[in-house]
Amino acid sequence: MFRYNVILLIFLSLGIIRVSDIQANDFCDTLPLKHITNGELDDWDPASFDIDEVSGIRFATENDKEKLYVAMYIVNKSVQSRISQAGMQLMIDIKGKKRESTYIEFPVKKEPLTASFNQNVQGQDQSFTDRLAASMLFLKKKGFKDQLQDIEIEPVGTASDIQLSFGWDERNILYIEYEIPFKRLALMEGLTGKEISVGFKLNAQESLPQPPSPAVPIGSFNARLVAVPAGSMPPASSRTNGIQNSNAGSTNKILEPQQLFWMKHVLN
Repeated sequence: MFRYNVILLIFLSLGIIRVSDIQANDFCDTLPLKHITNGELDDWDPASFDIDEVSGIRFATENDKEKLYVAMYIVNKSVQSRISQAGMQLMIDIKGKKRESTYIEFPVKKEPLTASFNQNVQGQDQSFTDRLAASMLFLKKKGFKDQLQDIEIEPVGTASDIQLSFGWDERNILYIEYEIPFKRLALMEGLTGKEISVGFKLNAQESLPQPPSPAVPIGSFNARLVAVPAGSMPPASSRTNGIQNSNAGSTNKILEPQQLFWMKHVLN
């Protein structure tokens, strides 16, 4: 009788171990992704963020077995305004050589005339974040595997395996998150320990085109009278063709130069 009880206990123990093993495997298969790309950085460790001293942008990179995650936040409102018009690129070089051929551009750079028009039509009653969000509707992709075109532009939020999300908190801090599958970077195996480069480029910011100044005919209130001896030519400063235009031939000026910074990330 004792022998039968021992055998029964052994079978029960084996059954419990088997059930526990199945439950453990099911749990591992249903583990959540490392990050949820929703424009909120609550699931990121604040200590993992580095800072670019020039722009003040804080950024971090992490990965799981299938995806690369990049997060950034921008406190400075002037930097937020700049990238909303001039554009910004997230660049990824899987060989760690800081090449700029694979990138996501968001926000997309606006042409000067478009930027000027957007600023004119936006209502003054809109909040700061509403005005920026209205100009951050699209993203541009280049260099990723399986792209149908060399450069693809799509609305933010389009169903895609490459995901991007952004938003602001109550302090008007801008948060941006990226989620990129390794297969779109042509990385399939042997990832652990591989060093890649991740960089950001803030495009140069140009002054917006100014409306032409009204033509000023000679003899108006600001014409300057100069005494000229008989028979002599008037001084160069007083000669004119009859019409003056203060900004004829003017070009857009570079207000902020391009800024570029890279970081290394070792896949784990």
